[in-house]
Amino acid sequence: MNGGLLKKDWALVLVISLVFIAATFSGLPILEKMENVAYDTGVSLSNRNPGEADRIAIIAIDKASIERIGRWPWSRAELADMINKMRIARAKAVGLQIFPDEPTANVGLIHVRKIKKYIEDTKFTRAARKQVWSIQKQLNSAERAMDADAQLAYAMSRRKNVFLPMYFDVGEPEGTPESAVPGFVRDNKLTSILDSDNTSYLPISTTRVRYPIAKFGIAAAGLGHANLSTDADGGIRKEVLVYEHFGDYYPSLPLLLAARGLNVRLSRIDVNLATGIGLGKIFIRTDKRLGMLTAFYPSDEDSPAFGTYSFADVQDGKVPLRTFRNKIVIIGTTAPGIGTSYLTPVNDSMYEPELTANIVASLLNQDYYTRPPSLMLVEIALFAGVIFYLIFLLPRFRANVAALISLIIVFALLIAGQYSIVSQKIWLQSVTPAVLLIVGHILITMRRFLNTEQLKESVQSDTAQSNRMLGLTFQSQGQLDMALDKFRKLPIDDSVLELFYNLALDFERKRQFHKAASCYDNILQRNRKFRDAKARRERAVQMEGTIIMGGRGGAAGGTIIIDGGITENPTLGRYQVESELGRGAMGTVYYGKDPKINRVVAIKTLDLSAEFEGKELEQVKERFFREAETAGRLNHPNIVTIYD
Repeated sequence: MNGGLLKKDWALVLVISLVFIAATFSGLPILEKMENVAYDTGVSLSNRNPGEADRIAIIAIDKASIERIGRWPWSRAELADMINKMRIARAKAVGLQIFPDEPTANVGLIHVRKIKKYIEDTKFTRAARKQVWSIQKQLNSAERAMDADAQLAYAMSRRKNVFLPMYFDVGEPEGTPESAVPGFVRDNKLTSILDSDNTSYLPISTTRVRYPIAKFGIAAAGLGHANLSTDADGGIRKEVLVYEHFGDYYPSLPLLLAARGLNVRLSRIDVNLATGIGLGKIFIRTDKRLGMLTAFYPSDEDSPAFGTYSFADVQDGKVPLRTFRNKIVIIGTTAPGIGTSYLTPVNDSMYEPELTANIVASLLNQDYYTRPPSLMLVEIALFAGVIFYLIFLLPRFRANVAALISLIIVFALLIAGQYSIVSQKIWLQSVTPAVLLIVGHILITMRRFLNTEQLKESVQSDTAQSNRMLGLTFQSQGQLDMALDKFRKLPIDDSVLELFYNLALDFERKRQFHKAASCYDNILQRNRKFRDAKARRERAVQMEGTIIMGGRGGAAGGTIIIDGGITENPTLGRYQVESELGRGAMGTVYYGKDPKINRVVAIKTLDLSAEFEGKELEQVKERFFREAETAGRLNHPNIVTIYD
């Protein structure tokens, strides 16, 4: 029954459609990758003005900086110096994409602190205290110079505009957290949360948080998560703006930087679990997991989307500090082997500082892509339209017309997807129905082609059987030329070779040796070792040049030459000629047999054309048959019976 159903177009289309729908909901990598490629193409084609991107600057710890300052990681004193420069430049916010989760190990500092403790624990005389105080002053100065962590923390605390990353382990929590979250981390949780009764809108849950050491966490203006949401192909297209950790909601680092750029306090970042994130007067529409499809700003070496400056150049004063006034400054690594690069729609190797800059600019510009809940209905309608076309419309067209129409529909689907991305900033996933159309069209066309081929083979088989039967009928009636014509239309196999062989023997009996040779040629083209076909062909060619019958074919004296079995005995009509009995002035008598009833007969031949011609020949033939008819009526023991 299943096999019969699949022979129907509608059943085949439904099976294919169910497979595609299941693959879509299960996130089949190949379909997801194709949709991502279409999305990336649309994002790349978008002609967007960075706008607020002019308010963002990148200080890159690049290869040149590593070569000039020294091997990475540097002393945190270098970072402290840069933070001080940004304070002097009056930068709006600084995103330091360095994760200081451990204190710096400095052996010299440890020894200085041991000496200080020894002095503090030792009792000195009044006369020696003055000298000890001077030593303690020098030790304090040495401690400050060697304590790079303290320098960085102090630099961060002076203007309170430096934001640091933290990281979450994503997963569904079980029970209570492994350890209590420190207060300086909890200070960054969002407080304005508008809950939703719709359980389909749920933020991403986490099980563990990793944060900087306390002195940096306390000194920082804020901590934001730096987790990146990667797709199946490893690409970055979405930024999850808020994570949920055991009932508390924590913003991402780009969200904190954008809020500072808009002068929006943490308490005014509103989270609507059903619709999106509010930053003061602007609103960012997100998906049900509080993710934003980021807009990316293409750049090249000659015209970068964001002002990018080498860390070493800024440190050496080659870049004026006024360049960073009132800007959001992002400091991070871009040196190969140190910095991490990611695949994005506009760049297959984008380093983290530039990625963060794109996300911040997307937030500030309210420039992002969405997938509204109603879009699912549109995509279902596209699926239904493709299925309707494959079942009801495609069968009505000829193959070439159907191919053209299907191609037009595929292009229309792809163009609709690109238009929605470029012009409407809506990600309409139209590639999957387009692929469904292509696959469905190909499978239906292939199935029809196979059915046609099977029908053609069936017709050819019936035709071959008809030609075989007709050929055998013509051969039995002595119409050998018509039999040969039918046999030539048969597909050649061993059984057909037998037919040609037997037909060749009949041609030999009628002394039509050139036609017998033609039959043997057909046999030898397929099988050169078939019985004695090769030898018989050679004899037939030889006999064609030597044997004739009667006036047109008699040997000298008008007889039929019988070669004693080298070839088949000749036939006259249906009678086989066995031997010659005698000859007269005008004719010859042969000993023959009627093969159908095995009757022995005498066959008399007259070479009338040797004596008569023209009208006289016709009159003689007519008189001959009339006399034969009259003699045939006679029945007497002493009179020869005429059979034919």
